[in-house]
Amino acid sequence: MPKEFEWPAFVGPTSSVIKKPSDWTDTGILVPHEAIRWYNKNVLEILDVFDPIGQPDTDWKIPVFFDWFDNYYYECIHHHHNAEEEIYNPGIEAKLGRPIEGNIKADHADLLQQLDKLKAFRSRLRSGDAKDVEEFKSFFKDFISVMETHLAQEEEVYPEALKESGMTEAEEGEIIQQIIQGLGLAGNKKFLPPIMYAMCMWRGEQEAFGGFFSSIPPPIQFLFTNCWVADFYENQLQVLDALKASAQFTPKAPVCSICSVM
Repeated sequence: MPKEFEWPAFVGPTSSVIKKPSDWTDTGILVPHEAIRWYNKNVLEILDVFDPIGQPDTDWKIPVFFDWFDNYYYECIHHHHNAEEEIYNPGIEAKLGRPIEGNIKADHADLLQQLDKLKAFRSRLRSGDAKDVEEFKSFFKDFISVMETHLAQEEEVYPEALKESGMTEAEEGEIIQQIIQGLGLAGNKKFLPPIMYAMCMWRGEQEAFGGFFSSIPPPIQFLFTNCWVADFYENQLQVLDALKASAQFTPKAPVCSICSVM
């Protein structure tokens, strides 16, 4: 673990719906959602100062931002919505005996389409047209706004559906384990560190590592502690901080002898 790295202090959930989690039906959905909101908060701060055309000495931000977006943000957000649609929702609905209420399914399809459109801005921004920068920023901000509304709807619907279905915490835990396994090692490397980082803020470090993290398979815990935290520090935390500033920055991928042989 990098010596410069520290887990953040507890501040409570950022959810507008679940402000004080009461039980596992509340905390389960916050695990991915608080990490996503942490991502979105950082993106909005980056977009506020993102002007690689008007400030040509910051054109390095285009490849650095989109490398992070493609490798981390896109992969994590895409997997989350896919996992809800293909694993989480069917698991709840099978127990509930009816479809989950709301526009969740349609929202997932729309959000994934918009996510793909965001990818295409990399090549457009290379053209050097300031209009493309403003369109990109506006599109991304709108995307985040829609997603925040979607997350809030899920935080109203899912806890109630879990209670109505009679699903137990252990049964929901089995579904969560399927989602974790579906990520694979590469996906867990990318999404588990921001999940734990955000969890320290909304649940507290002791609860995060003494509760949720302790339920994760030991091999994943080992890789997380010895490899993935370093990658998170180098290729996510430092990149996000650098993109909010103007000084030239080149990410340096951490070297891990364990990951290199896997």
